[in-house]
Amino acid sequence: MGAVRTSGARSRGKLELDLHDKEKIKELGSFFACNRKGHPVCDVLSYGGTWGWDMEDMDTDGVLPTRNFHGGSFDRIEDVTFEKLKDAVFSGQYTCYACRVRCKPVCQGGKYAIDAAYGGPQYETAGGFGPNLQISDVEVIAEAFSNRAVIPDVTTTDELNWWIRQRYRDLGLLTSDHPTITLQRCRMERIKYPESDEHFRIDIPPRNGYNSIIRRGDIIACDTGIDYLGLGTDTQQVAFVLKEAESAVPEGLR
Repeated sequence: MGAVRTSGARSRGKLELDLHDKEKIKELGSFFACNRKGHPVCDVLSYGGTWGWDMEDMDTDGVLPTRNFHGGSFDRIEDVTFEKLKDAVFSGQYTCYACRVRCKPVCQGGKYAIDAAYGGPQYETAGGFGPNLQISDVEVIAEAFSNRAVIPDVTTTDELNWWIRQRYRDLGLLTSDHPTITLQRCRMERIKYPESDEHFRIDIPPRNGYNSIIRRGDIIACDTGIDYLGLGTDTQQVAFVLKEAESAVPEGLR
């Protein structure tokens, strides 16, 4: 996964759309709501999101991202199944606006005091932090790259760098290099804050010399890795910091 270059402004309207056939739209919505149940894909997604169906199937097929794809299966796959997450910190499912599937897992509590406000992991996080880094603790996976580590308008990029580095040390893992956090921010938002454009260049890594406060609406990209079994991984993750009125990543960034 790589960083996304973005620039521009967005607005959020409140007026209702002037639909050509509003009754037909309602009819289609009711049809989907009544016929979703029983569909094999929708049922699995409603049960546990993409984590609910991918992990064990991919392990059986030998295509898990184990040790940065140096292997395809994980010898502790039974410890990172959705059922394990459900027994540990899973608290329910949430949905995107107007979607009947409800495939977004929500996690809460556990030994890391996970906050339900930050949702929960899907397969991408489970695979990236499970088989890839040889971690079989579902609570660590659920915590990783959640907003629990970032307080918008307070946390800085250097603080997040060191939070990730310390997390590796807590797990007894050696880092192949220091984590690098880069930020991208809409130009219309940049003028509100003191950071110069140099803080948002992504063409000259690493960016660790430019410590910036993480703001709502920022795109955060992390480049990190560990040394394990004589191999060095290269793990990249991208996150979007939701604005106050937002409950999901804007359509243009999905």
